[in-house]
Amino acid sequence: MYEEESRSASVDYSKGCVYYNQTINTNSGLTEQIVLQDFNKNKEYVIKDNKCITLNHTTSVELACIPMGYKILSRSYVGTGMTKVNATLYKYMDITGTRFFFKVVDDGCIPLMTDTESPNWIGEGSKKTTVTYMGITKGIHDPTVFNVPTICVSIAVMIK
Repeated sequence: MYEEESRSASVDYSKGCVYYNQTINTNSGLTEQIVLQDFNKNKEYVIKDNKCITLNHTTSVELACIPMGYKILSRSYVGTGMTKVNATLYKYMDITGTRFFFKVVDDGCIPLMTDTESPNWIGEGSKKTTVTYMGITKGIHDPTVFNVPTICVSIAVMIK
């Protein structure tokens, strides 16, 4: 049986924030969660099963369309005629050895495709994920998605 994963995302490069509302396939089946990443504060909030997990990133991460250390593999285009747009295919490897291949539209850095190959960790086998992006719109339709969720704020206050 095939279980479908889905993700909607909002990215604000000026605020350094990324918001995901996603359904992902885990060992226990499909899981729905919300993830808010704040790269300026080096924090990530994961809301799942009406609980919030706050992660503190120990290294500073820059939210950028194209990460430092990339390699251009090819320049091409998608579409035809008046709808043709220039796009570039990049390759990047992170510190874990995960390889990313991604194609973005040159004007506006709009993602088209991401292909990820993760190394074999502790006998789990390598993993390959391909993502295609559709339904991309310009601008942030709901800027409140970048607010820290109430459930995460109330837990942080209780801990202090």
